[in-house]
Amino acid sequence: MVDTKAIVSDLAKNLKVDESTLRGRMNEVLTENRVAWEAAGKDEATCTVLAARVAGRQLKSAGERIAKSGCITYEGMFVQVPPYKDWGKIAYNKMQTQLNANGLNDLTQALIRTGKIVYFEAQGAGYTEHYNPSLRGNSFSEGVETQTVSELPKIHVELDSGDAFYTVWNNTTPTFPSGDKNFRFGAPRPTSEKERTCLFLGQQQGSKKIELVTVKASGDESTIQHPTFIPGQIALRPSKNDATRAFVKKGISNFIANDEVANIFGAPPVAYVDGEATGIVPDLLGEKFLSGLDALNDYYEAHNGDDDWWDQWVGLVGEVVHIDPRERGGYTVTVGDIDITSYAPAYDLVVPATQEHLVDFGIGSEIMIVGSCWKTRDGEIRFTSYGWWCVDAIAAVSGQDDDGWDA
Repeated sequence: MVDTKAIVSDLAKNLKVDESTLRGRMNEVLTENRVAWEAAGKDEATCTVLAARVAGRQLKSAGERIAKSGCITYEGMFVQVPPYKDWGKIAYNKMQTQLNANGLNDLTQALIRTGKIVYFEAQGAGYTEHYNPSLRGNSFSEGVETQTVSELPKIHVELDSGDAFYTVWNNTTPTFPSGDKNFRFGAPRPTSEKERTCLFLGQQQGSKKIELVTVKASGDESTIQHPTFIPGQIALRPSKNDATRAFVKKGISNFIANDEVANIFGAPPVAYVDGEATGIVPDLLGEKFLSGLDALNDYYEAHNGDDDWWDQWVGLVGEVVHIDPRERGGYTVTVGDIDITSYAPAYDLVVPATQEHLVDFGIGSEIMIVGSCWKTRDGEIRFTSYGWWCVDAIAAVSGQDDDGWDA
């Protein structure tokens, strides 16, 4: 009889990884290949051994790529994963609204003259291009020239009038400090520049120094929504000048959940002792860990004018009042105040399909949410989630939480 436990244990030691890391990757391999393997006549033990071999090769290959990439493995958990921002789209939408209102008037001409935009005026079958000629040279100076073009450039945005434009990526720095040409100077700014800035609480593997690390991702990598308050490991490229900053590297920075990483922390994210919230998040936030949804309005009124307002985030614990499956996977989890006398509106937390396996709790469970609060133009308080964690699960799958914490 094949001793699969011993095989997995020995393989983990050879790879110098935790067994839970290996088993997590094995589960992914089994999910992808079990049907084909069983159809080929493989029994459960053989499937497990095959999964261990494939997972082992994948982890070894990933480790080699990390070593060559300049990245370092960080252990800990994401405590804040805000929605990503598309700065390119935001900038173009703002300029499009302005140009739709102005047309080719004096204000628009000033934008062209100062190198902020290039404008294409629809003329019959072609366009008259209005541009600053210095943007196509080696130094900037104000000015406007025109020329006739038959088609629009690849990067452009059309206006309601049929005219079009693009914003200029850089109009101040023709060359880099090295003397090399700045490819952004005079070039069209991409219409999409996605970026996500997260907070990771943890340590570089083996350092024994836990700290908050700002993690930046751009492009397609910024669309990956990592789970929050789940212990694990991720390879990141550390900043050369700031130990509290790191960057996501494409194809390398894959978060791997690992229950054993929870041991580096002295407490769970949140726990209640004699009715008082304790744990990692209350310690991080202090007075910004609120009593519930009903406290958001008072917090907003008290802190909206703070200099660091846009960097502030709060946390609170609410009660799950509804769980609704989403059409393309994942769930909408409706969170209400634990205080039944509260008039605060409930909040809908969207759990993406990639994290739906974490919803192993039912209605009545207590859940922590962290994020930012804001108000609509009509004065209604709103909340944007940066992360969540189930504090007290009802109808949990097992007696121990899948994420490794003892709540």
